Amino acid sequence: MNFINELIANGCEIFPVTKDKKPCTAHGLKDATNDIKTINEWRSQFPNCRWALRLDKANLIVADFDNHGNKNGTRLFEQLPKEQQDFLKTCPIDVSKNGFHFFMKLPKGQKLDKARYEIKNGFEIFTLQVNLYDPNTSILDALEAPQFILDMLKPNNAQFNFNVTNSHKRLS
Repeated sequence: MNFINELIANGCEIFPVTKDKKPCTAHGLKDATNDIKTINEWRSQFPNCRWALRLDKANLIVADFDNHGNKNGTRLFEQLPKEQQDFLKTCPIDVSKNGFHFFMKLPKGQKLDKARYEIKNGFEIFTLQVNLYDPNTSILDALEAPQFILDMLKPNNAQFNFNVTNSHKRLS
C-alpha cells in the first residue's frame, strides 16, 4: 500500500476495482480521487479491492504486455529492437501474473484521442486508466515517453514491426 499512499500524496487519482478489474463504485474512473477521506471510506467499504490509477490526470501512459489466452506479450517485448527494450527496462515496471506494465510520462502538451491503443495482440498502450499491482520503483519517477512509443499513438500509424523470435521468457 505504500506506493498507493505515495501516489495519493502526490495528487494522483485512484479508484477501487474488483479482482477481475471491474469498478467497485458506480462511476468507476469518474469517481477517481486523491481525497484521503474518500479513499479510506473505500478501503472500509471494499476491504479486498485493488486499485486503478487515472493515468490522464497523472500525465502518464502505460505500455502493457499481456500474457494470457492467445496473447504472448513477453514474446512481443523480446521482438522489440534492443534499444527499445533497454529503454522500457528503465521504466517503473508493474508486474501481474498475466503480464507487465511499463510507466512513462506523456510529454507536456501531447493530446491523445483514445483510452487504449491496440498495437499488436498482447501489446497495448493505456492512456486513461490502469490497474495497479506493486511497481518495482516509483511510478512518479517515470521517464518521458520516447518517440518510438509516441509514434505508435499517431492516427493511422503503420503496424509496428516486430522481429520473429520463439523465446518465451518472462521478465523478472
